[in-house]
Amino acid sequence: MKRQNLKVLSACAGIMCATLCLNACGANAGNNPNTFILENPASGKTQEQEITETDIVVSDTNSDITVTIKAPDDVELTTEDGTLYYTITCSYPVVFINGNEAAAEKINADILSRVDAFNTGVNIQAETAKEDFEYMLDDGVQPPMPYSSDLSFTVTRADDNVIAFTENSYEYMGGAHGMPGTTGINYNTKTGELITFTELSDNPDAFRADTLAYNQALAQTEYYNMQLFNTDDITNGTLEQVLYADGMWYLSTSGLVFMSPPYALAPYSSGTLEFTIPYGDLKGMGFKEAYTYTADNL
Repeated sequence: MKRQNLKVLSACAGIMCATLCLNACGANAGNNPNTFILENPASGKTQEQEITETDIVVSDTNSDITVTIKAPDDVELTTEDGTLYYTITCSYPVVFINGNEAAAEKINADILSRVDAFNTGVNIQAETAKEDFEYMLDDGVQPPMPYSSDLSFTVTRADDNVIAFTENSYEYMGGAHGMPGTTGINYNTKTGELITFTELSDNPDAFRADTLAYNQALAQTEYYNMQLFNTDDITNGTLEQVLYADGMWYLSTSGLVFMSPPYALAPYSSGTLEFTIPYGDLKGMGFKEAYTYTADNL
């Protein structure tokens, strides 16, 4: 881990670590649970790779799609006396689609735009963190734990139809706890374009109504009832406003997943609440076959 006492210009992009990608089956190699069979898309050769804490492995990909996670060294900023006041952690995916480089370039450009936005925020937060800690040190106050900003992406699906991620952020700027954030990102594998919610069905209004009714029924089950601030939010429009906001859904290998961030419908302790509609149930709601996940997609 590197320590840097300078302004952050790019906490994430452009620095890469060695990463590898799982082959199509994602099976463990032999009887060793700490190794995986990995495939190099350039040579087509496979090898057994030891999994360590720094390796990031992507599963559920086929031979034409490789998702490599790039993770620069963490950045640690210190005051002149060596007090650590701000840490930055970032990792992001780079997509390779064999035979469709144009789509991959669109996806990667969009991901890097998100990394750039993170870096812009990091520069602002770093200045704030430095000012706060220097003020406390000048007053003889012991500073709290260092402030931090973190960005990562989780692959939720990668096949011939859809490549989807969740963009995960966490920011701590003092107080009892930091604030997490999750955004769903869904790309059309063939075009590289972002998939909008209205594109999921030929009848968007009916599809939204059907999925909302499903989510409302799900929210009335015991698990969600125990989490929610107020069960009235299920039918008074609040649940719909939260779950159908931009970026609050993604496509996984299980189905269409809607998200509620902390404090929106439930307390911080509940984390990000997820409401999943399986593909089997989506079929009867007019969900486009092109976006359905099956083993045939791999």
